[in-house]
Amino acid sequence: MGLLMALFIAVYLIVNFIMYLNKEQISVYQVIASSVDNDVKGTALILRNEEVVRAETSGYINYYVNEYSRVGRNDVVYTIDETGHIYQELSDAESSSENDYDENAGIMSLLYQFHASQERSFEQVYTLKNALKDEIMQVSGENMLSSLENVLVNYGSNSNFIISYADESGIVSYRTDGYEGKTADNVTMEDFDNAGLLSTHISPSNASLIGEGTPVYKLIPDEEWSVVIPVTQEQYKALENVRTTTITFAGDGLEARCNVHVFAKDGAYFAQFILYKYMIRYVNLRYVDISVPLDGVEGLKIPKTAAVEKRFFRIPLAYFTSGGDTTGNGLVRLEYDKDGNEMTRYYDCNLYDNDGTYGYISADGIFEAGNQIMAANSRQTFTLGETATYIGVYNVNKGYAIFRRIEILKDIGDYYIVSSETEQGLAEYDHIVQQGELVREEEIIY
Repeated sequence: MGLLMALFIAVYLIVNFIMYLNKEQISVYQVIASSVDNDVKGTALILRNEEVVRAETSGYINYYVNEYSRVGRNDVVYTIDETGHIYQELSDAESSSENDYDENAGIMSLLYQFHASQERSFEQVYTLKNALKDEIMQVSGENMLSSLENVLVNYGSNSNFIISYADESGIVSYRTDGYEGKTADNVTMEDFDNAGLLSTHISPSNASLIGEGTPVYKLIPDEEWSVVIPVTQEQYKALENVRTTTITFAGDGLEARCNVHVFAKDGAYFAQFILYKYMIRYVNLRYVDISVPLDGVEGLKIPKTAAVEKRFFRIPLAYFTSGGDTTGNGLVRLEYDKDGNEMTRYYDCNLYDNDGTYGYISADGIFEAGNQIMAANSRQTFTLGETATYIGVYNVNKGYAIFRRIEILKDIGDYYIVSSETEQGLAEYDHIVQQGELVREEEIIY
């Protein structure tokens, strides 16, 4: 008999050992306090009030304004000579001042800076080419502009020669990228796929033959401009009630005060930072790297794998009472004995949440949908059915799993930062199940 008992115990231990080896192991994680930077950082889209001006006729064009110069209303920006005859007169008048190119300080400065540079990348060569082109055009334009009045006196009114004046004051640019006319109202996430976009230098050389409708320059009439950047939902909420803030431009370190506007569109969140000066510093850019400080997020760090969803019955607080050997929360359930006689029984309950009107108890415990509970001081009943879903983790401080609700503050890769102030929630140094889906409420862990 003793031998049989020993054999039975041995078999029992072996079976349990094999089951233990085959069972997916449950890991326990210790909750730690953590904080993360919540600043807005990244590449922003620049929006301005911009008007692309197009040639009103075909002919030979000549410019009189350097790029990024400010023009006044009715200043001459360019001329178009449909035949080329008047342009030839202007060129002849200019030839007497051709040594201006050799002595021009702007041209000499550009060449000196390039020569002194330690790098000779394609981008730098391309930039030098356009800068020299603009400077030469400026010198040529100034010389021709001084001769224009005399030539026109000789020719008189000539319908084949068009003088184009600026309709309003502003900054002249000879670059376009297709984003002129873009506003915050029609910004989409796709606009940020073109962050490496290079603008097109639209101005041809002086004396070039152009067609009617060709873009000839862009006018920026005012200093108001803005940058728009995608943000997270947390950043959106943090900025929602902010009216002004400080923005930093990564390229040159400029810090500036700006107004704040946030908006949501097609499931994405955006922040717009509006400025009223410094536009000229970034007039040649469509995208710029920025940062805007926000208060960081402080809370508790937990692995995402620990978080699970759990259903809870929603019950009016008037139905909760105390009874039995405890002073805690409980419910009285209406039941029937084997003979069909009505009876009531009190059950202690773990009240997971209380919103002031309703209390919430687990829908996976002793209560089921359709159960009737009775108010403490009347025959009024309530049928369980309506549920709410909470996100939480299983706390195992006592050796068995207890669900604790969490409020997620920020998603940081494989982890969440959750609030440390959730009622009946988590605290620093709590122990939780790392794989929440592997356990059930009140399951013994160790």
